[in-house]
Amino acid sequence: MRISLGVARRTAGAAMLSLATALTGLVFPGTAQAAVTCASGVWKAEYFANTTLTGTPKGAVCDTSIAENYGLGDPAGVTLPRDRFGVRWSTTRNFGSGGPFDLNLAVQDGARVYLDGVRKIDLWRDVTSTQKKTLRLTVPRGNHTLRVDFAAFTGTANVSFGYAPVIGAAYDRVTPLAPAGLKAAYTASTLKSTLSWSRNYEMDLSGYRLYRRTGSTGTWSQLNGTTLTGATYTDTPPANGATYEYALRALDRSGNLSPLSALARVVSADKTPPGMPSGLKATHDRYGAGARISWSSVSGASAYELQRSLASAGPYASLGVPTTGTETTDPSIAPATTYYYRVRARDAAANTSAYSAPVRLDVPEAKPLAPTGVSAGGRLDVHR
Repeated sequence: MRISLGVARRTAGAAMLSLATALTGLVFPGTAQAAVTCASGVWKAEYFANTTLTGTPKGAVCDTSIAENYGLGDPAGVTLPRDRFGVRWSTTRNFGSGGPFDLNLAVQDGARVYLDGVRKIDLWRDVTSTQKKTLRLTVPRGNHTLRVDFAAFTGTANVSFGYAPVIGAAYDRVTPLAPAGLKAAYTASTLKSTLSWSRNYEMDLSGYRLYRRTGSTGTWSQLNGTTLTGATYTDTPPANGATYEYALRALDRSGNLSPLSALARVVSADKTPPGMPSGLKATHDRYGAGARISWSSVSGASAYELQRSLASAGPYASLGVPTTGTETTDPSIAPATTYYYRVRARDAAANTSAYSAPVRLDVPEAKPLAPTGVSAGGRLDVHR
């Protein structure tokens, strides 16, 4: 949108051009043939010295909106007749999934609105007051071009045009497109997943919902409590060495949810220890094998570390090398001695559980061996 200065602009020459430039930050090309390229969704305005909008434009500029009040004059910064000049605005943008839109036109004098070259609104006539028209239509998905042709015939001239998606579940049942470009990167030092994606093009977009599941068959859980409006997110998945999958849905202002996006995957670092072993038992083998120690297996454990002490409170010392089984022997026990044993589990990532509660083993005294190799001889006399 630029500010129009009316009739006075026609006589101010270069000084008024400088003022218009200061007001708007926009400069017309030095020649009519200079190329003007405007960003997607920004209007390109071309100015003609006639109402048929033919021939070479006298100038072109980029406009963020169409909202002009020319009064009895002509546009700033371009030489046009006071009456019978024309302006053509055009813009091409991606409408995402499309849907219902309202086109709103208010104009004095004439204007026509086109979608992809097809006329949708026609108010092309010389009038003495502002005429208005609203049209509701469905814009298909993808890229489309809007064009507004305006003619200032005689007298006062103004024009405004806007387009906006229709909001409300009763009107809009078009779901957004699935978000594209989802990426996930995992940093082991921080235990975090950094996610990013491309923004949707829907003009009625409310935001995004982000989901995570374990592996490829787990149940999806929504990560964000409130709708995400940006295009990045940081997550801290459980640090258990599992694979996690992420997916997105887009949500519009009418409550329509898109299909799931393509998936992104990470494998978390394994910092989760296995469970503590239970069922620890220690028994004395009276046949000379020493002590027998056993415990219940732990899910995810790759080995077990056994320790022994002469006191319940320790200190404890490791007993042999870690074992992969759930039982072992201690042949180095001494008679008439009390021992305490405890065990912990270790996984493949070297995470260790807490030690189990200690169990006590009382080794009995050694029984004396029966004599061997003894014989008796002589005679026993019994006197009465």
